[in-house]
Amino acid sequence: ETAKPQVVAMPWASPEDGALAQVAAAWHGTLKSVEGAPKSRNALCRFACEASPELRGTTAAERAEVCMWQSWAARLRRGEALATLDSVLRFKSYLVGERLTVADVAVYLACASAMAAIDWVGYTSAARWFDQVQRELRRRSPSASLPDLVDARIPLNVVGPVAAPVAREKKPVAAPPAPPAPLAEKKKKTKAKAEKAPKQTAPPAEKTEDPAALFAALDVRVGQIVDVWKHQEADKLWCEKIDLGEAEPRSIASGLRAFYEDEAALRGRTVLVFANLKARTMQGFKSEGMVLCAANADHTEVKLLEVPPEAKPGDRVALQGVDNLEPATASQVQKKKLLEKVLPHLHTNAEGVACCGDKPFLLPAGQVVAPLVDSPIS
Repeated sequence: ETAKPQVVAMPWASPEDGALAQVAAAWHGTLKSVEGAPKSRNALCRFACEASPELRGTTAAERAEVCMWQSWAARLRRGEALATLDSVLRFKSYLVGERLTVADVAVYLACASAMAAIDWVGYTSAARWFDQVQRELRRRSPSASLPDLVDARIPLNVVGPVAAPVAREKKPVAAPPAPPAPLAEKKKKTKAKAEKAPKQTAPPAEKTEDPAALFAALDVRVGQIVDVWKHQEADKLWCEKIDLGEAEPRSIASGLRAFYEDEAALRGRTVLVFANLKARTMQGFKSEGMVLCAANADHTEVKLLEVPPEAKPGDRVALQGVDNLEPATASQVQKKKLLEKVLPHLHTNAEGVACCGDKPFLLPAGQVVAPLVDSPIS
């Protein structure tokens, strides 16, 4: 493990691709015959980081997170891993930062060897991450033998928000030293400070945010699917062109192929879209929004929200009794975590009406509904 492994000539797209893909390929046996190739997971990760230091993270905070996940992978417990990953990845694309790192590879490899025949029901965020990592490694290393861990029937919720960026560290600026005080004055101040009664401070009040007020800054609009086709590499993704009343239709990816198997069920359909999210690339396809759906508790049934027939592309959703604000920018939505704060409050009520808390969705043409009642919306 201490010897530097031989680099094998392979058709990688970049040095970084080669580093990650050789890690995955070596661990699954395709490089076992190469003299000097590392065999342990830690050695493989070190090999990847030597080839491309950015895989360890680009800031001190990211590098610390990568080390934490590598340690976690080394002592992974099957009973706890799935729930932990699902919780951490609910609003993140990758474990550290906004791009694939050696932390993702290390945890993926540990889980691949420890979790056979996993029951993914109820763990859609972890399933989405596993599928994304294994497909990205396949793209970078077509010859690698990688296991399929994700059940094709599980929705992957691949159009959620991107991971929040890690703030870069700022070096503190030292204040100029104060001039030395006379010894007698120092003693006087010390005595006065000791005699002073401790200041009573009330505990800070817990800050609560009204989800309806946060929703008013989100841009939820009516869109019409004008074209739809299957993603060439991801068998759970539909690629769509959606008219939102703008100059050009938007490109949006939706992980709905397990629930809408035919293009005809989607082409021409009117849907609701989160329109002020940051664009993100999913399996090589740039997605510029998020289509809203209702799902039952175990995510075995997922249905698109339904808008009134008179609704037009570009119509914006408001909440009953709440005035919409000027839509926040995509950067503001990400920085303030508006979507993450609002999503837990979105659901259909007992009549199937889409709501945020107790306030129904309203369009100029009427209410928004779904075939599933008392179900979360995402």
